[in-house]
Amino acid sequence: MWCLNYHEIMGINNRINELIMERLRVILEFSLPVLMGVVGWLVGTKRRKNSFLKELHDSVDMLLDKNKVLLDEVVLLRKENASLKTKIDLLARDVDMLKSENNHLQLALNISMTKFDEIKTQFDKGCS
Repeated sequence: MWCLNYHEIMGINNRINELIMERLRVILEFSLPVLMGVVGWLVGTKRRKNSFLKELHDSVDMLLDKNKVLLDEVVLLRKENASLKTKIDLLARDVDMLKSENNHLQLALNISMTKFDEIKTQFDKGCS
């Protein structure tokens, strides 16, 4: 019959614990670097993603700032354009008035020239 005393049982128990610890050490020796590599890769991926998002956010902010500047310029140019259109309309009206006045003066000049020609013709007849 198998009869083991306390010291033998403790020896077997210690040996089992040693074997378990040895196997656990071997498993950890090979799996820990792989596990750390996976964790490092995941952390690096997350960091790259966050870095990309930060760069993207910075680019959007820069574009928004440029867009605001351009929008301000567009508003200023529209105001200037409206002012110039008003001035052009006023100048066109002045040109139309000057054309009308020129036509009246041309007509008056033609009438005066006709009268002058008539008077000159009568004078020339009277002198001859």
